[in-house]
Amino acid sequence: MPVSRRKAIALIGGGAVLAATASVATFWGTRTPHAALAPWDLAGGMMTRA
Repeated sequence: MPVSRRKAIALIGGGAVLAATASVATFWGTRTPHAALAPWDLAGGMMTRA
């Protein structure tokens, strides 16, 4: 069964969109905002002075 040019372009374009979406989802899912979490590391030690 031959694939028409239109279907081939749709398959290639859909695959590219899927790959880009997976890459972005992996990046956003695995990064940790260390600078934003740093103050929480110090928060428990401040209460011992009082």
